[in-house]
Amino acid sequence: MAIESLLPESIRSRYALKLLGGALLIGLLITAFSATTVIDVTDNVRDEQLYSMETNAELEANALAQWIEGNQQTIRALSSHRGLDPAAPEETAAVLAREREALSAEVATLSVVERSPATFSEGTDEQILASTEPTYVGRSLSVTDVNWKPTVGFNFDSTDDVILSWVYTNEDDAALVAVASPTPDGDHVLVGEYRTDIQAESFTSVIDGTKTQVLGGFTAFVLFDENETNVITPYEGDRANTTIGNRILDTDPGAELNGSVLTENSVKGYHSVPGEAVDWVVVKEAPRQNALAVSESIRGDLTTLVGITLLGFLLIGVVIQRGPIRSIQRLARQADTIADGELAVEIEDEGRVDEIGDLRTAFRNTKAYIETIASQADALSRQAFDDDAFEAAIPGRIGTAMADMRGDLRRFIDELETERQRYSTLVEQSKDGIAVVHGESLVFVNDRLADITGYSREELVGMSYANLVVEEDLAGAHEQAQRVLTDANPADQYVHDIETKTGQRRRIEATGSKIIHDGEPAVLINARDITERQRREQRLTVFNRLLRHNFRNRLDVIKGHAERLADHTEGDHAEAVLTAADRLATLGSRARRIDQLVARDPNPTTVDVVAVINELLESVDTEENETTIETTLPATAELRTDAETLRTTLVSPLENAVKYADSTVQVSVTSTPAGCRVVISDDGPGIPAAELDSLAAGTETDLQHGRGLGLWQLKWGVDALNGDLAFETDAGTTVRIELPTLGDNSDERIADADSDNNGIDDSDPADGVDDDSTDSNNDTENNDDTDSEA
Repeated sequence: MAIESLLPESIRSRYALKLLGGALLIGLLITAFSATTVIDVTDNVRDEQLYSMETNAELEANALAQWIEGNQQTIRALSSHRGLDPAAPEETAAVLAREREALSAEVATLSVVERSPATFSEGTDEQILASTEPTYVGRSLSVTDVNWKPTVGFNFDSTDDVILSWVYTNEDDAALVAVASPTPDGDHVLVGEYRTDIQAESFTSVIDGTKTQVLGGFTAFVLFDENETNVITPYEGDRANTTIGNRILDTDPGAELNGSVLTENSVKGYHSVPGEAVDWVVVKEAPRQNALAVSESIRGDLTTLVGITLLGFLLIGVVIQRGPIRSIQRLARQADTIADGELAVEIEDEGRVDEIGDLRTAFRNTKAYIETIASQADALSRQAFDDDAFEAAIPGRIGTAMADMRGDLRRFIDELETERQRYSTLVEQSKDGIAVVHGESLVFVNDRLADITGYSREELVGMSYANLVVEEDLAGAHEQAQRVLTDANPADQYVHDIETKTGQRRRIEATGSKIIHDGEPAVLINARDITERQRREQRLTVFNRLLRHNFRNRLDVIKGHAERLADHTEGDHAEAVLTAADRLATLGSRARRIDQLVARDPNPTTVDVVAVINELLESVDTEENETTIETTLPATAELRTDAETLRTTLVSPLENAVKYADSTVQVSVTSTPAGCRVVISDDGPGIPAAELDSLAAGTETDLQHGRGLGLWQLKWGVDALNGDLAFETDAGTTVRIELPTLGDNSDERIADADSDNNGIDDSDPADGVDDDSTDSNNDTENNDDTDSEA
């Protein structure tokens, strides 16, 4: 107001004149600011375009690196294709043709080439065995004109290695780059040739006229270009006299290279391709007039903006001079009232059809709009999703948001109700007892826990959990609950006894977890009644002791009497008794051996599987049925595994193969990436399908004097070594055993196997079992009566 007091009365009394003066002053300021802005914007546009070109080059370089990595992975995967058989070149060529059809058009050829792993190779003399290009087959690799890197040549560190060649041109002047990877046998290599001109066609740009090229990091020669005639030529014809070419030649090829260049006619950005496999540099070049055209546009736009701004001020002065100030002030007061939340205010119409009338109509519509939003929001807060307020449509984004909120809220509430019902159903139908303990009291129980305890659910709710636990287990149960509540590493499972309503004692296996109940910590208990399971385990312990000791001792008595009868009688009856007793003794020995196999803790050591195979083969009798054993064994095949379990596992299939073979048994050992593979084959009658079906189903069949027990010994042994087992019975029997390296995580499978033993402890005789003999004569393993072919 102090500045306004200095103005003449004629100006102070007219708002339009004051606005006009202010507009002129603002116009001068805008003009000065615009001129400065044009200069700054021109400089900024130049810098931004240089940075943009460099960034686009970097993005293209990263995309090219991904393209290289993808091609390397493709060739690596195809090199392990089972259909690539150098011994069948025609079938291999057909496989290569199918794979090439499935790949992109960038793939020029796929070829399988011989390789001499023990000799350093330059990649020129190796013979091509199969190829998608028929003219290559039978010729040396040099026919492709591939140019391998001198530091690497055509050599690989392992069968998983992948190498990349220089970019080269073939006899048709097509620019190519080759990717190669050995096949699993290591004696052959899959070579894929990729066309760089097709990849160059995928280069993208945001500025018209932009040209993208890829230069070599050693030579600054063009490697990728949509125009094939430019490939393997110096950059811009004179690489040393260009900024980018000179920098490439002066920089270590392994170093990262990036930047931008502004020349008289172009804007350039360049960036090296990341990765150790290549030393390429991507160069983006756009015409200067296209790249910096935006600065000229901005200059014209700012000039136009200044003119429009001045004109706008003049128009505003005219409008205000016509007297809308009073109406605007009235509407401003009414808008303030609405903003304060008072929607009862009335906005007069006065019959005006000009802008002020439109403004009043807009305010009335806005008021109605807000009232509709408020009524719908109130209905949502009450979860009245079918309220009449929703019949009025709310246009625009807010209306869409309100409709989405209504649908989402209704769906969320429905889902919550569904999940509540589902959870309630799961809890109620659970076969385990479930309870929630808050403080010392049970606040929730399901029907199963009521069945276990003998109390009703109404009796249990409110009861202290301590009233259920027997006195000697009460301290442990309380400690476990506290550890759950304090997250102090509680046990996964805790076993204790409870007392039912009728005074019966039941054994419970419980797990606890911390939950929030009514805003406070509580313990969720999952209780499983294991009383009957423990009784079964006790019975199994008794039966196990009977079979291991009493059964064996009684067999000794039978054999002793049968031998005396054989000495004093004629006929085969006594011999039949002895034979049957020997077979029973063998069955018992094998059962004990299997029990020891699955019960012992693994002791992984480095074992030579070949040595173990040879040792077991020496102990196998092949003279009785004149069986020939053919072996395909490497010098060594070391594997970290449990030596004793390995011997026990392999002895059964070796013995059975020799016993049931008609003439020949074949044994092979092959090292694999995970460990090793043992294959045992014979030309015998094959394992009965019923026994294999039983083995696959995991259930016992009638053993029929030991038939099939060797299969379980083999299966459990392989499981104990974390291996995989497969059978083929088309012509004889072939057993394939995959054995991985046994590491620290091997205990997981052993623990699973131990859990199947139902907790039986063989260390001492079970109570009430007559273990009246400690004679160990029958502990000697008798393999004369082996199992059916395994």
